[in-house]
This record gives sequence, structure tokens and C-alpha cells, in this order.
Amino acid sequence: MHIIFIIAILSAIPGFARLHVNTKYLALNEKPVGFVDLWNSGDKTLYVQVEGARYDLDESNSLVFTTNPNPKVFGLLYTPQKLVIKPGLKKRLRVSVLNQSRGNEHQYYRLKYNVLEKPIDYTTPESGGMRTSVSIGLLYETIVDVGKAKYSFRTTEVYDKNSKTIKITNSGNAMMGVGPFYQCKSQSSCKVFNIYTSLIPGQSFQYRLRPSSDSNYLKFTVGNYFGQQKTTKSIKLN
Repeated sequence: MHIIFIIAILSAIPGFARLHVNTKYLALNEKPVGFVDLWNSGDKTLYVQVEGARYDLDESNSLVFTTNPNPKVFGLLYTPQKLVIKPGLKKRLRVSVLNQSRGNEHQYYRLKYNVLEKPIDYTTPESGGMRTSVSIGLLYETIVDVGKAKYSFRTTEVYDKNSKTIKITNSGNAMMGVGPFYQCKSQSSCKVFNIYTSLIPGQSFQYRLRPSSDSNYLKFTVGNYFGQQKTTKSIKLN
């Protein structure tokens, strides 16, 4: 019943499964300019609005997405921000870095592609067009990685015996993927928990030990955002 309901919703979304984005990850580390191609494989014109946001941390080190209409302050310029893509055609998005000097750090941005239900020029807050815009999902987003420094994937861990939690902090200079987790009775006897997360530099994640497994060690895998350059870390809990 739920599956039928979801299919009915998706079938009513303009452009669902007809917008294709050729780049999920755009590294602007050597050149200050890159490109993303958007392709309409359907039989109807697509109206697409591009929204950019910067990955930042707030005062409590929680992830927030920051926007700014001034490209010089935002640090990234992407054009055009509104696209009309006719059936079978492609449009190219130009992405430019305005501040590539990040020192030893990497800065990350998210470009999200919203398919609108009506032409962009005729979309107004009163008509509800923007409220019914659709973000299709991860396949229709691009992560932009800005920085020239060599990648460093490091973590620091703090174990709280009372709460049975391990705080894992990204102490490197790049976005990383974390997971899966292994609770181990010994180094060779482990139970896997398929929990995954991603962390930007400085961001933390709390892993709570599952009581269903006797644990003297916790192991977890870290690597770059797309699962490469993997290493496994081991923490002794007792």
C-alpha cells in the first residue's frame, strides 16, 4: 500500500527520473572552474532551479548549510541558476571558485537541483510554485570540494563509559565517510552494525554501543566521502 502511494506521488512529479546530473562530486583543487552537465531524457521541458549551500558548523559544532546571495562572501559562483531544458537536450552549469586559498583545509558546497512544476519566470510565492518544487535526492545533488591541500583523513575518539557512547570527531582536513561499525569481543570476533555517516572537518558523531553484543573493542572504517582510501580504526573499551 505504501509503495503504491509513493509511486503515485513520484509519477505526479514533473521530471521525475528524467533529469540526469553527470557529476555528483566536483573537485576544484587545481583549477578554479568546473562544469556540471544536466540532461533531460524525458519528453517534456524541465524547469530547473539550482540552489547552492556551504557546509558549515554552528557554535555547537552541528552541521548547518549556509547561503549568501553575494558570491564573493559565499565563495562560489554557479551559473546559470535557472535552466530550461528541452527534451533530449543538455545544459551546462559553470561552477567557479572565488577563494581557492584554503590553507590546509577543504571547504565543501552542495548544489541542489530543484525541478519546478511550472516555468521559472512565472513562479511566484503566491502561486505556490516554489512550495511545490521538488528536490529529487542525492543523485540530483553535486558536492563541490574546494581546496589544494593534500587530503588527511583522521579522527579522534572519546569513550564515555557511563553513557556507553563514543564521540568520533573528524580531526582531518576533508569530508569523510564513517562506517560500518564493529563491536568486538576480541579482535577477531566481531558483530557488524551497518551504520554510516559523513563528517566535515571538526564535525562529530556519537555512536552508542548496542547492548546486544559483548564489546571489548569498537572498530569502524573511515575514508573519503565516496568510500575510497579506507582505513579501519580500533578502540579498546575496557
